[in-house]
Amino acid sequence: MTSLSVRLFRLLLDRRGASPANVLLAVVLAVLVLGGGGWWWTHRSSPDSTVQAFMEAVKRGDSKSIMDMVTSESRQLPEQMIQSANPFKDFTYKIESSQAQGDQATVGISVTIMGKSISQQLTLHKEGGAWKIDIVSPLKAALQQQGIRWEDFLQRLKAGGMAGGNK
Repeated sequence: MTSLSVRLFRLLLDRRGASPANVLLAVVLAVLVLGGGGWWWTHRSSPDSTVQAFMEAVKRGDSKSIMDMVTSESRQLPEQMIQSANPFKDFTYKIESSQAQGDQATVGISVTIMGKSISQQLTLHKEGGAWKIDIVSPLKAALQQQGIRWEDFLQRLKAGGMAGGNK
C-alpha cells in the first residue's frame, strides 16, 4: 500500500473506531487508491509498451486495438489495408532500441517471419497523451521513391486499388 493510503486507512480507523462500516470504508478506499495506481502503472503509455501492444495485436489479428494504436493520420488508410499489412501471425519480434524526445519517439524492432529476420524503425508520436505508431510516414517515403504522390495513392485506394500504372 502507498504511504498515503496507509495514512488514510489509519486515520479512518483511529478517528472513528474499527466499526464494520469504517473498516469497509477503509478497505474500499485502499482498493480505489491501489486500483487506480495499478491501472496507471499497467496502462501508462511508453513507446516500447505501445510497440509491444501493437505487435501482440497484430499477432492476434485484433484490428480494433491496431487502429487504436496508430496515429490519427494513419487512420486515413482503409482499415483493411492496415489489417492486411501482415498476413503472417506466426512471427517473433524483439525491441532492439528506443529513443524518445519530446512528443516523438523511434523504436527499433527486429521481426522474424518464416526464418527470415528484418529490422525496422518505427516512428511514434504522442497524441492525447498516448504514444501512437505512425504508419503513414514510411509509406509516404516509399511511395515518393516510386514517384507516387500521397494524394494520388489515397484516391486510387478509394477507387479500388493500385492496379495499373504507378503515376
